[in-house]
Amino acid sequence: MDLDLALVRAFVVTAEELHFGRAGERLGLSQQALSKRIQRLEELLDRPLFERSTRTSALTEAGRRFLGPARDLLAAGDAAVAAVHRPATPLRVDVLHDRLGPARLVAAVLAGNPRLRLEISARRGLSLALPALRRAEIDAVFGRVAGAAAATAVAHRLIRLEPLVAVVDAGHPLAGRSTVRPADLVDHGVWVPSPGSAVEWGTYLQLFADRFGIPLTFEQVDNVGADELLRRGRALGRVFLSAADVANPQADDLVTLPLVEPRPVYPWSLLWRRNDRRPVLHDFVDLLHDYGALEGWRAHDLADCWLPDEDREALAAGPPAGG
Repeated sequence: MDLDLALVRAFVVTAEELHFGRAGERLGLSQQALSKRIQRLEELLDRPLFERSTRTSALTEAGRRFLGPARDLLAAGDAAVAAVHRPATPLRVDVLHDRLGPARLVAAVLAGNPRLRLEISARRGLSLALPALRRAEIDAVFGRVAGAAAATAVAHRLIRLEPLVAVVDAGHPLAGRSTVRPADLVDHGVWVPSPGSAVEWGTYLQLFADRFGIPLTFEQVDNVGADELLRRGRALGRVFLSAADVANPQADDLVTLPLVEPRPVYPWSLLWRRNDRRPVLHDFVDLLHDYGALEGWRAHDLADCWLPDEDREALAAGPPAGG
């Protein structure tokens, strides 16, 4: 026998009130409609559930036996509905570091899509994040795909081409310019904080420095504030090299200069497990990609930009089949 939960609910509320008028008010039903539901349930069960009089209602023996299981049945039905409508598990996304471009990128997307549910982590490098991705501890990670996505288990999509910038103090010989070229850095050299576990960033910078013959120094510093940046730059006699989206220190005696001719760009892609077919993940990938197009995240013409050859090859190949 299939029981209509609407009939069961009408019985339980009426059994609790023992008054058809009050029960009808709770259910938003007229007394006539409620009586019809109780009558239909009694016909299905082939037992009277209430003893009725002009003033009161009471449960029959069958009604008393049915009440407990009926409440359990309603609770199970409510739990089933709640399971369907329960919010989905947040998508777990690693941004590598909270000072880097992907963290700001995700924050911008979340601001425009408040219903998006993400759980953010920052493992400070693909060498740490990729194993977590393969173990399904995270669902996606931002990074440079060259060399990282060689395994067929990882899919990827380009999200952002982030330009490099040079930061100098106001008294530096380059400070009066509006832009600088990589060739202009050869005589000055550049320095960056040690990349630590972010070996993909360190490798990219080394390839850039080698390509243009720029002296490069990796410095072990805990926190690059404006004062520390100036102190280290002056002590080393070198230019601080960074990326445009990084939360770089701001100060009146610091000047940020775009690099051009060619424009070096750091390719941020989103990486995920190739066999992860969940719509929520692929909707997030599409959202990032489409939002990036609106914001000009990939607006630079690659013909006018510098990328390591291995990055161009990885991006030209596109996402692996099925990704």
